[in-house]
Amino acid sequence: HRQTRGDDCEFRMHELVQAITRQYSRQQESSGAATQDSLDDALRWVDAIFQGDVQDACNWPKLDSVLEHVLSVCEFAFLASKTSMNHATARLTSDVAAFFFVKGRFHEADPLMRRVLAIDEKAYGPEHPNVAIRLNNLAVLLNKTGQPLEAEPLMRRTLAIVEQVYGARHPKVAIRLNNLAQLLKETGRVAEAEPLMRRALSIDEEQYGPVHPKVAVRLNTLTQLLQATNRQLDAEPLMRRAVLIDEQEYGPADTKVAVRLHNLARLLQDAQLYAEAEPVMRRALTIFAKTLTPDHPTTETVFGNYRVLLQEMGKSDDEINERVNDTLESQSDLLPITPEIEQMRGPAKPIDEVLAAFDQRYRDEGRPSIWFLPQSEPLAPHLDELLGP
Repeated sequence: HRQTRGDDCEFRMHELVQAITRQYSRQQESSGAATQDSLDDALRWVDAIFQGDVQDACNWPKLDSVLEHVLSVCEFAFLASKTSMNHATARLTSDVAAFFFVKGRFHEADPLMRRVLAIDEKAYGPEHPNVAIRLNNLAVLLNKTGQPLEAEPLMRRTLAIVEQVYGARHPKVAIRLNNLAQLLKETGRVAEAEPLMRRALSIDEEQYGPVHPKVAVRLNTLTQLLQATNRQLDAEPLMRRAVLIDEQEYGPADTKVAVRLHNLARLLQDAQLYAEAEPVMRRALTIFAKTLTPDHPTTETVFGNYRVLLQEMGKSDDEINERVNDTLESQSDLLPITPEIEQMRGPAKPIDEVLAAFDQRYRDEGRPSIWFLPQSEPLAPHLDELLGP
């Protein structure tokens, strides 16, 4: 029986028909007569209905409503071990595993990810890019569930496959390097993590150019590691560079810029450079208050950090309350992080020229360069010499 409700369509089957159909299917299976066409049809049907970005919670009710059907079909197809079904079965099973993962149902996602990995290893061989994706997904889940020792060899195997397939200087390699570096950092092996982060940064600088948003992401990751090892002065110029790149890309009032500003402010605060940290933190708070509203959890977090910073500066409670209220109520336009940047930029000066001028100012003041390596020198030969291939 078919029912249509607006744009949605559903089928209902009488319980007696369901029972007879199941019995017939079992007889077909036990006699070896289960048809490839039946599996093809079932997979097509569930694939057509299990649609939508699993990251978007708005799609969850729809996906939940058909989840058991999808799992049943995938289970049957997997047990049937039809070689031609592997790709469709793996894709659907992977989608369900990702759905479980984003909902925090890790114990249900784990066996599905392992099943998908086994399917693709059998279908494509152990060194295929699809296998690298499955390995990475499982490794991320294992690390998320407190199993870094099991996750690490999977990440290393992922990295080896991607390097072999795409070459050592490919952006996909940078992603895998960064993932492994984060795991090493989280397990206290900072000395092993840092060269991997630097190599990932150099690859993205080489592939995208020195002022690309992807480079800003790598800079931010590296500065957090430097900060964690009490090298705030080394981290500061790299973090400022990340801020300027994102300002150029997204505009001075974007939340991505605010995240970088907040990170920079915390870095300066850790270095006890309170006078420099305060206007940066205040600007981050202003952006969040305007874009996310004052009562948003992120705004409230930055609000709390700003109050702590003002206390460390020796401000009285009245001074703190007045400054915080002024910041939250401010309607003024947001200017670039450093006043001189506007002068350096000029009417239409490229961001790389602005960064070069900014770097020169740092050098004149005897401070570290904002560049990972001197811009005039090629990156790869230096890294290959320092880090190996």
